[in-house]
Amino acid sequence: DCGKERIVKTSNLMNGHTKSCGCLGRDLSIMRFTKHGHATKHRPSKTWHTWMSMIRRCECPSRKAYIGYGARGIKVCDSWHDFSVFLNDMGEKPDGLSLGRIDNNDNYEPRNCRWETPVEQANNCRSNHRVLINGEYKTIAQWAREFGITPDLIYGRIGNGWSELDAVTRPKAVI
Repeated sequence: DCGKERIVKTSNLMNGHTKSCGCLGRDLSIMRFTKHGHATKHRPSKTWHTWMSMIRRCECPSRKAYIGYGARGIKVCDSWHDFSVFLNDMGEKPDGLSLGRIDNNDNYEPRNCRWETPVEQANNCRSNHRVLINGEYKTIAQWAREFGITPDLIYGRIGNGWSELDAVTRPKAVI
């Protein structure tokens, strides 16, 4: 129908193994991914990819990321198993942002998710060392930016026995 030509074995045509020049598979994929209007140039949208990645890291034990999500008990709320509900709750994925959880130990659900910058994502990692100063918890990287010193300097000071308060608030020595 499309006008393309392809050489195939007669037996594959007869037994139904070959059904098209290749366009059929592409067309079926387009139909699958455009159910919610989320495909561009025959590819799923960034929002759809984000949604599918969230589902996979929480529910597919064969995925590498599963250990940090599904294996820890992080779940996707029931309503978000429908892409259109996720899209309605979160909106389109903004360029340069990714899906983040406000509480890293809680599930993927509307009250706990937002679109985050790479810096916000980095600040929300479980592996971060958080320091309490004047009643406020921040990561070492956040304190370093605020006080104009490097995170390595703070880590080094703490490793040398300094209190967290001094390690963060003392100015860098001038030589």
